[in-house]
Amino acid sequence: MGEVAVSLFAPEALRRRPQQGEPREESWPWLCHWTSCPSIAADKASEGGFVLARLRDGVRRNDCCESVSTLAVDHDAGTTSPERAAHVLRRYRHIIYSTASHSTEAPHWRAIVALSRPLLPDEHRVLWRHAVARLHSLSIVVDPGCSDPARLWYAPTVRPGCEASFVHLAHDGPELDADGMLAAAKAWAEDQRTEALTPQKRADGEHMGKLVSYAMAALRRAAQNVTEASEGERHHVLCREAFSLARLGLSEQQISDALLGPFVAVAGDRRRREGERTIRDEIHARARK
Repeated sequence: MGEVAVSLFAPEALRRRPQQGEPREESWPWLCHWTSCPSIAADKASEGGFVLARLRDGVRRNDCCESVSTLAVDHDAGTTSPERAAHVLRRYRHIIYSTASHSTEAPHWRAIVALSRPLLPDEHRVLWRHAVARLHSLSIVVDPGCSDPARLWYAPTVRPGCEASFVHLAHDGPELDADGMLAAAKAWAEDQRTEALTPQKRADGEHMGKLVSYAMAALRRAAQNVTEASEGERHHVLCREAFSLARLGLSEQQISDALLGPFVAVAGDRRRREGERTIRDEIHARARK
């Protein structure tokens, strides 16, 4: 795909109804550069936003969306680092940048993946649901409310005093094959419908959803406990939380993603290897029990 259809919305445009932006056709390098230059603002809405779609007359409504330019998701759970997300998406051309609420202890980021062609709105819904399910299977939780074709994304911002925490990662791989992924998405959706017909499968799905929610909450609590531990208690708390999370059946990568960043943020980078070794040892200790 050559040009990327994008509509830019000034702050005042967000206060109007309907919201009407400036439709533009931009290159992928332009999008990479634009997302790498955040504004410094306490209120993210004060800097406007953008829609990665072709909107009729620039009006931000789903019924005015003619096509969607990219696949985009937000991570607000605070459990996965931008670097981990970049590793998962390494097969595709993508941009990942930290959003306004981001911190090392609680990562918040947006991922934008280039497509081989624009998607019709209905195609986007199908592909987006499939992509989110695949990310969830890799323990990357993304905001389920971001599936609208005319989704507004706030412009890149960083809070005053947090400029050093801004993360921008860009990878120039191949575009995601829209038609191939759509075929896989439709087959997956059909499988899901078939499985959902049986009461036991439905009950299993509800149970699994509760388990995932519990695990994500446990990861957040553990990260917070490591961050808030006193200097003398920090190593002990890291041991305890890593061991406890391993009891939930979480992978070493998931536990490390949740705990190592907060530990290094408060203990310093000189203790990174100590943190890595401690997490690994506690997970292995739990496995031996």
